[in-house]
Amino acid sequence: MSLIQRSCTGLVAGCAAVFLWSATAAREAQAPTAPIETFREEFDGASLGSVWKILKEDKKRWFLDAGKLVIVTQRGSIAQKQDTLRNQIILDRVLPADYTMTTKLAIPLRSQGNWAGIMDYVDRDNYLRVAYWAKPHGMNLWRKAVFNKEIASEANTLEFGPRRLGREKDPSSIDFVGGRRDPETIWLRLEKRGRTFTGSFSMDGAQWHKIGDHLVPPVGEGKLSLAAANSEQSIDAYGQKQAEVAAQFDFVEVVPGNRR
Repeated sequence: MSLIQRSCTGLVAGCAAVFLWSATAAREAQAPTAPIETFREEFDGASLGSVWKILKEDKKRWFLDAGKLVIVTQRGSIAQKQDTLRNQIILDRVLPADYTMTTKLAIPLRSQGNWAGIMDYVDRDNYLRVAYWAKPHGMNLWRKAVFNKEIASEANTLEFGPRRLGREKDPSSIDFVGGRRDPETIWLRLEKRGRTFTGSFSMDGAQWHKIGDHLVPPVGEGKLSLAAANSEQSIDAYGQKQAEVAAQFDFVEVVPGNRR
């Protein structure tokens, strides 16, 4: 595992590693209540380590495998006073005043309601989440990059609008309507500047697409969180049982201030 300080500009990733030091030493030097410095976790150890905690752990549905944190989705939610989300992974360090947090994950969004994402988490009534979500779309589903805000249990969701990235006849274009049998890779990013939070995503780690902005009043000290689940309903609107799918998190990083 390593902590990497990066320098980047713009929404298009162009990061250059500046220096590298021991993750263990840096983590031990930070008190649990102190804001984290530049942080990167690549999940290549035998365990998560003491800086992480798991809410409502279900040991049968999360594990580390070949440098990936794997969470198998199941019914659960923390939306609007619900409290059934399992295996919510939290970095037990306060986030910086301003930051950019990024994760890379792969997930096959197969059933309506499957999702995986990254959060600035205060508690189950106050959080922001950038996620990849299988939104119901008639008898089908629409794979949506979404940016959720929930403050005092009042929710608001922004969605990336276009159905397709790229031109229709371009073989490299992506049509977001329809389920996936094989894992699909996506990068998710959440940025904070003052009281403004910005959600964005990338399908290649280079070209970033903005989902939108949320303006949030002070609600407490947030912490980085990773999660994956199905919707609270085990059966979708058309009587189909929701599939349990594996969300594979490749890395997560936090860079303070305007650096990324």
